[in-house]
Amino acid sequence: MRPSEIVLLPPIPLTATMGRAERELAAALLVLAMRAKGDEFGAVGMRDVGEALKAISDSAKETGELPAEKGWLTLPTVICSPDFRDLVAQSYAELAEPEREWESPLRFTEKGLEALRKWWRQPEEKTA
Repeated sequence: MRPSEIVLLPPIPLTATMGRAERELAAALLVLAMRAKGDEFGAVGMRDVGEALKAISDSAKETGELPAEKGWLTLPTVICSPDFRDLVAQSYAELAEPEREWESPLRFTEKGLEALRKWWRQPEEKTA
């Protein structure tokens, strides 16, 4: 399973996987950052999340449209804001460097990866 194989559909991605839309939105942002940072499940920081969002925004400005899969990024934060602390508190993610506290990058735990499997789009087998 790779971050690029996780389906992130609007209006709120990862619906019904982690119990709260705010957690699921935070998880989706981590998935986007992991896609941009080598498409591996590893530790990413808020700077990585920001860079991934900027790249999507820059691409949308160039093309004049936001890809349908990323339409949820236009969701007003008054409706739903990502809750990274709750994602960690509920053990879906953890601090990669606990001594740095909330300056630490985050990574998914086994519980978090298992929750993401609900939205995993397995790659099609290639036949020779």
